[in-house]
Amino acid sequence: MTVPTGRRAIALVRVPSTLLLCAGLHAQNSLIVDATNGPYRTIQAAVNASAAGDRILVRAGFYESFRIAGKGISIVADPGSVIRFGLTTTSMQPIRIDNVPSGQSCSISGLSIDYWFSFSGPTYHFLEARSCKGTVLLDRFTMPTRPSGPAWGSAHAIDVADCAAVSLSGVSTQTPVVLRRSQATITDSHLRTGTSWTGALTAENSEVHVADSVVEGTLLTHGAAAHAIKASGAVLTLYKGTSVIPIGSTSYPMVITSAPSSMTADSTIGTIVTTAGWTVVTKNVFTLSVAPSLVGSKSAIVVQGTGGAIAPVFLSAPASPQTFPGISGSSWMLAPAIFLGAATLGTTTGRASLTLPHSNDSRFRGVQLAYQAIEITNTGFALSNPVLHVFR
Repeated sequence: MTVPTGRRAIALVRVPSTLLLCAGLHAQNSLIVDATNGPYRTIQAAVNASAAGDRILVRAGFYESFRIAGKGISIVADPGSVIRFGLTTTSMQPIRIDNVPSGQSCSISGLSIDYWFSFSGPTYHFLEARSCKGTVLLDRFTMPTRPSGPAWGSAHAIDVADCAAVSLSGVSTQTPVVLRRSQATITDSHLRTGTSWTGALTAENSEVHVADSVVEGTLLTHGAAAHAIKASGAVLTLYKGTSVIPIGSTSYPMVITSAPSSMTADSTIGTIVTTAGWTVVTKNVFTLSVAPSLVGSKSAIVVQGTGGAIAPVFLSAPASPQTFPGISGSSWMLAPAIFLGAATLGTTTGRASLTLPHSNDSRFRGVQLAYQAIEITNTGFALSNPVLHVFR
């Protein structure tokens, strides 16, 4: 079966479950990191020994930062796997992902970070991604609040520059996410400013899709505003389920820009107070949500858009965004995509759901998956936001 897209077509294959997909996408080799028992006692040692397509399984424990350069691998961490910053000179270095080649994908899933210092002076980054032509997935990457709380200064939780495709899924930060000259999708995440002057989400000359997420500004103790979103020459799409939290009161702009930027916001999000320089379009934005279930080995897939529309849902390996003639939006799926099923959106609700069974086979941990849907109406085709997950 194919869906025509002008000069090209996306091949679709129906399968009874994701097991067949995972069987074709499982990692080439597995390396185990255990701070106490090995065989690798540091994440960096396992990264150095890995090849493109390998997965690294990290056992619970405390670790230092690491650098991945020039290859796509998958790092999957057990609960309780923590990167500690500030304990030693070397642990002051950020986690870094560099130069992932086109056609490869690099993912980090399940790590949390902790910090043992306060910030002042130059901007500090906990995780950096630089010059990646392939895809970068940050999945369930969390930054908990310590009771003592640091003086955040200008720290960035995640700092991305010159990357073709970055996905944040299930990410929780206490300091900003900064994107420069990059394309990114953010789902099921909570971004905060901390006490940084930078917006919780800062986008410079970047294209960003935000769905089912909270982007939260704050009013600093000395009366200055840390805005929810700060942009410069950015293109933003805010899908259903996204909240942009005001700064103290709605009299403060939630979204600011220093150069002309554009925003398409779903009509359910409500009023967004912006500064001059924004072009804002409010409409019904076709949205995909994927919620893995901890019970029953299944995922709940929800599509929301135009009442009466047909919405096929697909699953694939992730790929850098590409456009197709006759379809609005960008595809983040690697062809051929697997057809999971189709639903007719409710006439009044504009909503439909699917249930996807999946395998809990540990051999598939670390597999990188991209979900996306197409809305088919009388007026044309539209792609949903992509949802990128790491199979855990």
